[in-house]
Amino acid sequence: MRLSDFLRDHGQLLSHWGLFSMGSLDFPFEQTGDDYLKSAERDLQHEDNSGNINALTNAKRAIDCQLEALIAKFGLSKKKAFPERTSQLQRIGLVAPRILQKVNKTRNFLEHEFKVPEREAAEDAVDIATLFVKVTNSIFYDFYGQAEFHEPNIYDKPPTGLLLRLDWKEELSGFQAYFGNTTGHLHSEVVAPSSDLHVDFIHLFVALRTTQDDPTELFRAIVLKQAA
Repeated sequence: MRLSDFLRDHGQLLSHWGLFSMGSLDFPFEQTGDDYLKSAERDLQHEDNSGNINALTNAKRAIDCQLEALIAKFGLSKKKAFPERTSQLQRIGLVAPRILQKVNKTRNFLEHEFKVPEREAAEDAVDIATLFVKVTNSIFYDFYGQAEFHEPNIYDKPPTGLLLRLDWKEELSGFQAYFGNTTGHLHSEVVAPSSDLHVDFIHLFVALRTTQDDPTELFRAIVLKQAA
């Protein structure tokens, strides 16, 4: 049995869920968003054009670093343009891209029109970058490694009922899924970046660490998509 078929036929019965194995993801780069934020805060201490320019530049670097790290870690398609990269994160339920675009637009004025940012614009950029880094850090440093969706009686003795368990596999940038009836043999399937379910499950796990989406509603949406 394929996982998509299991979700289509039985997903609506998996009304209970649990989370396990919280831990940290390996950050893929030597520099982190926090490193660039520290530089940006030091830049703001210089209340002149140079300080404003450097603060804005490091704020943009902090955002770019976190963007690229998430894209790499979750096996998302790499994009060159900034709007396309923020759209990749929007697919997994992260950030408010319009806010990040504000920083990018200000940075573009600096790079292409050589317009020095005002002090307020530099401070706004650092504040926006700080919020973004803190939200994404909650994923990198407090990530659930396993989630289960199951029928209410799954923990009876002996256990009975249907189960879906998703184990995060960092080396796959995806999941190992186990599913079926606990009274028999559980099926297994890899949910890698090439899988149609990959982005939906990444979105689900991201929602477990943020407040932007309801994980229960996301799981129901995944089930309904398979039934369509």
